[in-house]
Amino acid sequence: MRAFKLEEKKQLDFLLVLDLASGRPAHTRAERDLSLAMGNSASERGCYKNMDLQRTKNLACPRCLGALHFTDGEVICQKCTSHYEVRAGIPMLCVNTGFYYGEVPRAEMTSILEDTRERGWQAALWRYWYHKDSEYFINYVSSDLRAAFKFILNKFGQADVLDYGCGLGNLACSLARSFRSVIGVDMVYERAAFTGLRAQQDGLSNVSVLCAGDTDRIPLKDGSVDIVVLNGVLEWIPELRNGDPREQQIRFLKEFWRVLRPGGQIFIGIENRTAYRYFIGHPEDHTRLPFASLLPRRMANAYSNIVRKKPFRNYTYTRWGYASLLHKAAFGRPKFYGMLPTYREIRRIVDFSKPEMRAASLENTSLAKQIRNVALRRMLPSIIHSYGITANRGPVSNPSFIDELAAYVGEELRGGPFVVERVSASAHTPTVQLQIRGATERLMVRLSLTPHVERCLQREHEVLPKVHQAIDDSFRCMIPDPIHAGILNGQFYSIISFLPGVNLGDRTDLITAVLPAFCDFVVHFALKTRQPSASRRDLIRHVATSAKVELLAACREKVRGLQELSDRLDAIVETLIEATPDTPGFACAVHGDFWVGNVLVHSGHVSGVFDWDHFQSYCVPGIDWVDFLASQIRMTNRQAGQNEYVQLFEKLRTNSPQRMLLSHYCWAIGMNDIMLPVLVVLAWLSKTAKEASIPDRFQANEVIQANVINASEYFSRLGQLRTVDEAAMSTKVDQAFVCAASTAAVHARTSKRIPSPLV
Repeated sequence: MRAFKLEEKKQLDFLLVLDLASGRPAHTRAERDLSLAMGNSASERGCYKNMDLQRTKNLACPRCLGALHFTDGEVICQKCTSHYEVRAGIPMLCVNTGFYYGEVPRAEMTSILEDTRERGWQAALWRYWYHKDSEYFINYVSSDLRAAFKFILNKFGQADVLDYGCGLGNLACSLARSFRSVIGVDMVYERAAFTGLRAQQDGLSNVSVLCAGDTDRIPLKDGSVDIVVLNGVLEWIPELRNGDPREQQIRFLKEFWRVLRPGGQIFIGIENRTAYRYFIGHPEDHTRLPFASLLPRRMANAYSNIVRKKPFRNYTYTRWGYASLLHKAAFGRPKFYGMLPTYREIRRIVDFSKPEMRAASLENTSLAKQIRNVALRRMLPSIIHSYGITANRGPVSNPSFIDELAAYVGEELRGGPFVVERVSASAHTPTVQLQIRGATERLMVRLSLTPHVERCLQREHEVLPKVHQAIDDSFRCMIPDPIHAGILNGQFYSIISFLPGVNLGDRTDLITAVLPAFCDFVVHFALKTRQPSASRRDLIRHVATSAKVELLAACREKVRGLQELSDRLDAIVETLIEATPDTPGFACAVHGDFWVGNVLVHSGHVSGVFDWDHFQSYCVPGIDWVDFLASQIRMTNRQAGQNEYVQLFEKLRTNSPQRMLLSHYCWAIGMNDIMLPVLVVLAWLSKTAKEASIPDRFQANEVIQANVINASEYFSRLGQLRTVDEAAMSTKVDQAFVCAASTAAVHARTSKRIPSPLV
């Protein structure tokens, strides 16, 4: 045991010094952090040095559009001789270099920026969260779904993009993974600097940043970029400028037309002036004034002056208003997409020009909704909250990436035309999913929004054939078929067969009814993949120790008091090992991420199980079923601040449906259900380690507190969890276990459901 603990400590020490963001040894990160801390020298100038020669030549004076000459400390216009500062590698091509606007006060943003240089941008956000607990700000900076619109753009993988109003780099960095280059422009130095450092730390050398935006000219030469992105920007353009707001917006749209190359494209993410929510009293998104956008402009202006003591200048429009605005700026005919629920956090994209997408945009889950949708489908383009608008410089428009991909699948892979029926995005795993239809079949195409998810999709494509081989025909129809995986224009995609049904995570009212069916599925899967295990204790030790090390490494930047957490996890792992008899047992394959959001139901039956990227062919039986029941608690009746596995553990003491379902599972696979407490604790440890280790995901402080801190404290206080060893229950059993374990044992003897214990 001493030798084992020494080896375990070495493994922990090694993992704790890994750079989780890059997977490299910590000494390379330390070198990077040292260079970042050197201020204006090596690394900070890297924001500008990453701008290649061609993009440097595309910059222009924001006053006269003259050519610029770059030196170490400043930029000089060769036409009007204007001088501009270069601050920490960022050209300050603006008049008011001290302007600030942001989601957090300037002092706090300065602190975040300093932490970003020293620790990396993700660690800086976690550190900020410790003190301020600003969930909105963290979601704004880290949400991957804000960039889901990029798949409706054209020239995918080939275009140079201008992200005007880049903020803190969320969109700029995502766009940089899909296009040739990105120029991020923001009026606030701190935001531009954070974007530059973020891109640099993420290894995105094709991102460059400018501080600009308060002059009449965009500091780019004519025809410099292929795509302009205005995400939540157009309505703010008149805010700092005098004159009629609409005229100011048209003038700036003409500027964007100027910097676009022939055939270039503009994308505008913005609210709809006549959104349904405004009619029922929801405050207007920019002024927070109810009904303000619905009023005539003069009345809205007077209303704002009275209530806000400032004029109403954040003009939004209807579809026809946006079309007129773009026409005045010489753009071609625009195309409108619905962004649901908003363009800030996209869950679904609806192309209003395609009847099949409009028809599939609304759920028909009840008769009342079917009747409602007859009228709503026609009204949806006019009352939706947010638009995604694309328009071209010129009459010819290239197909979007999703249309290009559907055509490729039809022509190259399936031998017939395909159309896109539905575009949706998943919040749990940052993916965009396309439901495409041909003459005889439907397919599901999935596109990754992050490098981590791309690796997950690749792995799932590899393991799905193994899953199909492991189960019988009666359940095989619930597993998607891997059709094809590849890369188009630099974007990885994975195609699987279409499975009908609705996501159970969206229909929590159906969970209880389908629990028996899911129990049958996991029992079948365990029996079909059952394999002998030399020692059940060694199997528990391996899974628990690996999960503990993974969780500690993931929590290195996310929790304070890491040593205290490490001590708790040591106690939990030791308890699990001691509670497991050192006798032969068995293992089986597990889904690895079995929760209600990864399953489909159709007509009251289970129709699909997907997201198999965490599949393991050799693991502890019962982990999947515990995960599923815990997720059912989380989705239906989780108590505030309490972890769902803790709640499930407490339900083992009673005759709850969850305990009975777990007992049934154990009986069906030949496992003694006195092992249930061990399985619940082990499932919590494994699941929490996986969730915390996802590099692209930020979890709220309260989630970390409930799932890691509170749960580890609860489970570490349980003491010995020792179970039966083929003879009788030990006297060392924790009292919390005695109630559940004794009840289960009596029930087993009286009903004679369970033979002699196998585990």
